[in-house]
Amino acid sequence: MLHLINDRHVVVVHCRGASGDSGVEAYLLLLHLLSPISRTQRFHVHCFTGDTYVLTKWLAAFPNTFFSFNRKVQGLSLDQSEALRSLDENKLLLETDAPYFRATGQWFSAPNQLFQIAEGVAKCRNVPVEHVLEVSCNNALRLYRMQ
Repeated sequence: MLHLINDRHVVVVHCRGASGDSGVEAYLLLLHLLSPISRTQRFHVHCFTGDTYVLTKWLAAFPNTFFSFNRKVQGLSLDQSEALRSLDENKLLLETDAPYFRATGQWFSAPNQLFQIAEGVAKCRNVPVEHVLEVSCNNALRLYRMQ
């Protein structure tokens, strides 16, 4: 399928390692497999849980990569938290990954719970939650070319 991808597409990837693992090896293997794709390709790395090393490698290979964070932001390791803090805000996205990653006491996750994820990101990055919401919304519009 890689030969069908072109610049008008946004490639959404979901990559993770074994349970309790940041997925560094999986992210780097995926990056290697995607190497034939144009460097200008737009990517959305869905449910990102990698570290700063992974961020650096992905952005060096594909500068038009955006990274989204979900409810797992509340339990990131120190390395993963550092990656979230070091990520340029122009590459930051939020997601609930509905219906997965439900909140305690909820039967499922839903888009109306996005504010809770924004709060976790804001706390980690030490910025106001309103700023995180505004930046991520603008980034999503820019990535998917809706503006």
